[in-house]
Amino acid sequence: MVVFCTNICETRVTIPNVNLVIDSGWKKQKSLERKSGILLSTLCRISKFSADQRKDKAGLLPNGTCIRLYKEAELSREIDDPQISHSSLDKTVLRLLNLGFNPLHFPFIDKPDPI
Repeated sequence: MVVFCTNICETRVTIPNVNLVIDSGWKKQKSLERKSGILLSTLCRISKFSADQRKDKAGLLPNGTCIRLYKEAELSREIDDPQISHSSLDKTVLRLLNLGFNPLHFPFIDKPDPI
């Protein structure tokens, strides 16, 4: 089976019988435009970590192959930025308040960017 990579190849979901993974090196990422409050969907390069995750899907079978449609030098960084750094926090803040937490003092693993 051939899989053209998307972010699904970076999850724990295993697609059986994958022996060829074609990786474009791109991903769609939703990010919040802080000034306007608009949620944008942008196309950006994956990280080295994401590329390795995608390659591992082909490595589940003995003769699995990963074809990368980019050079390793084109990868944007070692790891991805935490999702909280480019997400809307509206629902998170409301949920924390509903649970009785002060969002300003909540111990996030990765702190959100200040507005």
